Amino acid sequence: MKKILATLLLVALALALCGCGESASPAGIADQQEFLNAMAKGISTRLGHLDDSKERSPEEMSKYYVNLVQDELKQIARFDGATFSDPAFGDLAQAYIDGCKLQLLSAENYKNSNLYPSLWDAGARARNCVIVELYSRYDLPITGEEAAQYSVSGSGYTITVGTSSGTGEAKDYSDCLKVRTLPSWNEHYSNADYYHYDQVVTNDSADCALEVTISVTFYDSKGNVVGAAKETLSHLDKGETQLAQLKTDVPFARAEYKIEKAAEYTFRTSGMKDLDLKVTTPSGKVMVQATNKGETAVEFLFAYCVFYNGDDIVDIEMRSIASSSDPIEPGESQYGELSTRKSYTSYELYYQSMLAQ
Repeated sequence: MKKILATLLLVALALALCGCGESASPAGIADQQEFLNAMAKGISTRLGHLDDSKERSPEEMSKYYVNLVQDELKQIARFDGATFSDPAFGDLAQAYIDGCKLQLLSAENYKNSNLYPSLWDAGARARNCVIVELYSRYDLPITGEEAAQYSVSGSGYTITVGTSSGTGEAKDYSDCLKVRTLPSWNEHYSNADYYHYDQVVTNDSADCALEVTISVTFYDSKGNVVGAAKETLSHLDKGETQLAQLKTDVPFARAEYKIEKAAEYTFRTSGMKDLDLKVTTPSGKVMVQATNKGETAVEFLFAYCVFYNGDDIVDIEMRSIASSSDPIEPGESQYGELSTRKSYTSYELYYQSMLAQ
């Protein structure tokens, strides 16, 4: 009997040791590939259930959209608020989950003519941008056909806001914008090259927050169009500046930008006025300390750092400092670290922020 018990004890010990040896991630760290697989499954399921051929009542359309979004959230909801070993990947994963949650909230508020299109469009832009980044940088396991369904231009909604008196047309605030073109540069990742024609946009004189859509057309030396890109900047408040990253995967000889939309934005409020931002550069890293001096939580804060070597851009890094799952409460501070492996001599910082509703 003693020999049997001893044998069983040894077997149990061996199994425990084997289980320890198979641990794929440190405790508390989510598995990056598991998220990518779950996200890909959610995207494929959602695309498989798309059916625009039926005529639906508003209630039926709301239920249809809710089911589409839940197709994805069922796969990725368990990663909400998760920590990944790669912080940049974690930011993108959380942004994607937040985008899906915005679309779910939109579908549930289909009777609200303001929330319904605005929330859906904001969620669509978040999803599209993250899909493009994860597909190109982290090998998101979706097909090329599935990837082609998405672009950074948004969902295609046209939202009429800031109407002029008596005309019913959206007031154009393009004259209130100051646009600066950054030096062209290219980056290489995931065995692909991308060529940038980025723009810095400032709300120079409008007395309201703006939503700005800027597009770029890329040409070769013979004047042929070789690419196009589009980016939407939301809640660009008076005096604020944001970065629009516009790129193509084909070399170009010249490019032209166009302001497609500059309309009043009333859905969310920028949190920049409530933030005290302090920047330090320990060991070559750019550290941003964001302190909330206001009375409302700052729900989103993204920092973009443009690294220069002389007059040339060598890298642009983005960091999420606050999110819906980790806001900056009044009186609190949070930190963001932006770094590059490239040698640089100077940098510029740009921010996007929103207060909690």
